[in-house]
Amino acid sequence: MRRARLAQHDGDPDLVRHLGARLDVEARSAHPKVAQRVLLRRFDEDLPDDPADRVRESARRWARAEAGGIDADAMLAEHHAALVALRGAER
Repeated sequence: MRRARLAQHDGDPDLVRHLGARLDVEARSAHPKVAQRVLLRRFDEDLPDDPADRVRESARRWARAEAGGIDADAMLAEHHAALVALRGAER
């Protein structure tokens, strides 16, 4: 997911799509509609309180936002805020 974020920053949309497709389990699922509902349900959950877990989950959500029909920019903002909080907690 970090690689996808860096590829987006570098302006490589083909690599971002390729890396995102690797995460697209709904398309490979025997029951894609059920898999899609599970994905969307995870977006409704609160982010974890632990700063490191929050960073991991926010990165996962950013990477999966397009598959869930969610605004990726909003997810990226959440991820950035989680990184800032983690860096503050490490000091």
